[in-house]
Amino acid sequence: GVVSGEFEGISGRLDSYSPLLVLRLDIQKGGKMAFPLPEKFNAFVYQLDGLLEINLRKQTTAKDLVWFANDGKSIFIEGLEDSRAVLFAGQPLNEEVTTYGPFVMNTQTGIMEAIRDYQLGKMGVLIEDFS
Repeated sequence: GVVSGEFEGISGRLDSYSPLLVLRLDIQKGGKMAFPLPEKFNAFVYQLDGLLEINLRKQTTAKDLVWFANDGKSIFIEGLEDSRAVLFAGQPLNEEVTTYGPFVMNTQTGIMEAIRDYQLGKMGVLIEDFS
């Protein structure tokens, strides 16, 4: 399913601030597909389970992450078993980045504001239900 961006005429429900494509992949054994991407996009596939072959040369399993160079026109994926994965691709922002723990912003001031927002509860609440 399309999470963000547009793929084959389907738009994802999440808006983005730069060109972006996020796809949730449910691939059956024997399923094959090429995912066209702009050449300059950064892209990676994070595999959740199963067994995949990527670009006819690399087999991947659960929790593998495959990062791609910005030099191709598509990513070809084949399911060697029923598998689930997520494909992330987007235009590089080419901006300065600074980090502090889990916070990633463009400036140290942005980091301080993010920490303050977190401490004030402005970033929402994560509720985990494993039942």
